[in-house]
Amino acid sequence: MAELTRTRSVLAVQDLATSVDYYTRVLGTVDGIDEFYSELMGNGATLIQTLADKPWRMREFGVRTPDGHRIMFGQEL
Repeated sequence: MAELTRTRSVLAVQDLATSVDYYTRVLGTVDGIDEFYSELMGNGATLIQTLADKPWRMREFGVRTPDGHRIMFGQEL
Protein backbone atom coordinates (compact mmCIF):
# COMPACT_ATOMS: atom_id res chain seq x y z
CA MET A 1 0.00 0.00 0.00
CA ALA A 2 1.24 3.49 -0.80
CA GLU A 3 1.96 6.13 1.85
CA LEU A 4 1.61 9.92 1.99
CA THR A 5 4.94 11.44 2.97
CA ARG A 6 4.07 15.10 3.66
CA THR A 7 0.84 17.00 4.19
CA ARG A 8 -0.49 19.99 6.13
CA SER A 9 -4.18 20.82 6.23
CA VAL A 10 -6.76 22.63 8.32
CA LEU A 11 -10.23 22.11 6.88
CA ALA A 12 -13.66 23.23 8.02
CA VAL A 13 -16.21 20.41 7.79
CA GLN A 14 -19.98 20.29 8.17
CA ASP A 15 -20.23 16.71 9.44
CA LEU A 16 -17.21 15.31 11.29
CA ALA A 17 -18.26 11.65 10.96
CA THR A 18 -18.74 11.98 7.18
CA SER A 19 -15.38 13.69 6.82
CA VAL A 20 -13.53 11.16 8.97
CA ASP A 21 -15.04 8.36 6.87
CA TYR A 22 -13.98 10.10 3.66
CA TYR A 23 -10.39 10.72 4.74
CA THR A 24 -9.90 7.24 6.17
CA ARG A 25 -11.99 5.01 3.86
CA VAL A 26 -11.96 6.85 0.52
CA LEU A 27 -8.55 8.55 0.64
CA GLY A 28 -6.62 6.11 2.88
CA THR A 29 -2.80 6.37 2.74
CA VAL A 30 -0.36 5.49 -0.09
CA ASP A 31 3.25 5.79 -1.32
CA GLY A 32 3.50 6.19 -5.10
CA ILE A 33 1.22 8.63 -6.90
CA ASP A 34 0.09 6.21 -9.64
CA GLU A 35 -0.97 3.57 -7.13
CA PHE A 36 -2.64 6.24 -4.96
CA TYR A 37 -4.56 7.59 -7.95
CA SER A 38 -5.83 4.11 -8.88
CA GLU A 39 -6.78 3.40 -5.29
CA LEU A 40 -8.77 6.63 -4.93
CA MET A 41 -10.59 6.03 -8.20
CA GLY A 42 -11.57 2.58 -6.91
CA ASN A 43 -12.73 4.14 -3.62
CA GLY A 44 -15.07 6.57 -5.38
CA ALA A 45 -13.13 9.84 -5.00
CA THR A 46 -14.42 12.79 -7.03
CA LEU A 47 -11.72 14.09 -9.37
CA ILE A 48 -11.17 17.75 -10.13
CA GLN A 49 -7.95 17.08 -12.08
CA THR A 50 -6.70 13.83 -13.63
CA LEU A 51 -3.22 12.47 -12.97
CA ALA A 52 -0.61 14.20 -15.14
CA ASP A 53 3.03 15.29 -15.26
CA LYS A 54 3.30 19.07 -14.76
CA PRO A 55 5.93 21.51 -16.07
CA TRP A 56 6.96 22.26 -12.47
CA ARG A 57 8.32 18.69 -12.23
CA MET A 58 5.41 17.21 -10.29
CA ARG A 59 3.11 14.31 -11.16
CA GLU A 60 -0.19 15.27 -9.57
CA PHE A 61 -3.98 15.07 -9.47
CA GLY A 62 -6.78 16.68 -7.49
CA VAL A 63 -9.92 15.55 -5.68
CA ARG A 64 -12.93 17.28 -4.11
CA THR A 65 -14.02 16.30 -0.59
CA PRO A 66 -17.66 15.95 0.54
CA ASP A 67 -17.36 19.47 2.03
CA GLY A 68 -16.19 20.93 -1.28
CA HIS A 69 -12.50 21.27 -0.41
CA ARG A 70 -10.07 20.80 -3.30
CA ILE A 71 -7.03 18.69 -2.42
CA MET A 72 -4.05 18.18 -4.71
CA PHE A 73 -1.75 15.17 -4.35
CA GLY A 74 1.63 15.11 -6.02
CA GLN A 75 4.95 13.38 -6.32
CA GLU A 76 8.18 14.98 -7.50
CA LEU A 77 9.40 13.78 -10.87
